[in-house]
Amino acid sequence: MKNVAILSNYRDTLPFSEKEIFSFRELTRVAREQWVHLVRVSIYAFDPDAWVFTNYADFNDAGDMEIFYQTYKPEIVWNRSPSEGKLFAHEQIEKAGIHVFPSIRLTTIGSDKYEMYMYFQKYQPYSLLLKDFFFYPELREKCTDTVVLKPIRSHSGKWIVFLTQSELLAQREKYEWLEVLYIVQNFTDFSAGIPGLVDGIHDIRLMFLGREFIQATLRIPKTGSLKSNLGAGGTEKVFTQEQIPEGLWKMIPDVLDLLTPWERDFYSIDFGYVASEDRWYLFELNNSPGALISEETRENYTKQYYLRISEFMRDNFN
Repeated sequence: MKNVAILSNYRDTLPFSEKEIFSFRELTRVAREQWVHLVRVSIYAFDPDAWVFTNYADFNDAGDMEIFYQTYKPEIVWNRSPSEGKLFAHEQIEKAGIHVFPSIRLTTIGSDKYEMYMYFQKYQPYSLLLKDFFFYPELREKCTDTVVLKPIRSHSGKWIVFLTQSELLAQREKYEWLEVLYIVQNFTDFSAGIPGLVDGIHDIRLMFLGREFIQATLRIPKTGSLKSNLGAGGTEKVFTQEQIPEGLWKMIPDVLDLLTPWERDFYSIDFGYVASEDRWYLFELNNSPGALISEETRENYTKQYYLRISEFMRDNFN
C-alpha cells in the first residue's frame, strides 16, 4: 500500500463534524480499496528535525476517528489545509523528501481571492481591494449598488457579507487598518437559474485533475440564503459532463489556459449563470475541493471524485 496523508491541521482534538467524519470514512474506504493507506496529519505535529509527523489521525477498530501518537512519515501529502501556513507547510514537507500536491502555485491562487481575481478577471465579476473601494471614488463607480464583501482568505462561504455601497461606506471605521484583508466584488444575480437545468439561485462546480475533467455538481443554497456552499447549508446534485451547459463548457479551455495547472493539481472551479446577461461568471477556484457527501451524493462521489483521486495517488509520485 502507498502511504498518503491529508494535511488537515488539527491540534490536540479533532474538530470534525459528523458529516465530515461520514465523508472521511467513505473516502478512506475507497482509497484503501485502491491500495492507498490514507490518514490525516497536521503541520502542528511535524518535527522539522526528524522530518516526521509525531502523530496522525485515523479510524480505530471501533470505526471512530482517533489521534494516534506515533511517528508517521507518508510518501505523499495531499495539502487540504484551508489557509494557515500553506507555503511553510509545503516547503517543510518537501524538505523531508515527501511529495506534496497540489502545487504551491495553485494553492497560492486558490487561497487568495484578490490573486484569483488578477488571474481570472476576464471571467469574474469586477473586484477591488477594500482599501481601493474606500480611497478611490472613480473605482467605486465601477461597482454595482449591491456589493459582496469577502475576506481574501475566507473559505466555505464564511464571513461573506452582502450590502449596499452606502452601507459599506458607513462602516469604514469598522474596517480601519483591515482594508487589505478584504475584497469588494460586484453582486451578480444568479436567481434566474439555468434553462433546462435548474430554477433559482445556483452554481456549478467543475472538478479537474490537471486539465482532466473529473466531476460536475450543481449546488443550490438553502432557502433564504445566497450562499451555495455546503458548509453554509447548501445542497448538491452530481450530474454528467453531457449535462454541463454548452456555453459553460466552451469557456473551459480558455479558463484552463489562464490557470495553466500542473498535471498533478487537483482543484475545482465554481461558475454561475446570469440570465439577464446570458453570461457565465467564474467566481471561485478551490485548491482543496470540498469532499463532503450526503447519502444522496455518496454513490456518485465514490465512483468519481473519491475513486479518481485515489487512483491518482496510487499511480503517481513513484
